[in-house]
Amino acid sequence: MDIDKFGILITVVIVGTLLGFGGMIYGEYGFSGIEIPDLVNIPNSPLNEPVEKNPYYEWCYKMKLEC
Repeated sequence: MDIDKFGILITVVIVGTLLGFGGMIYGEYGFSGIEIPDLVNIPNSPLNEPVEKNPYYEWCYKMKLEC
């Protein structure tokens, strides 16, 4: 098998895999039970806790400095 044919084959496999995975996620193929979990809105997550303000970093941000 030539290297050119092998490259085309690999490209088709990668694109087909990505399109198939995307189709499953959006329900195009009838697999409605497969969903990607929402990682941002997890209850009791450290991402949902308010961040306390730090005057030093606020000053750096206002002065456009990297602290």
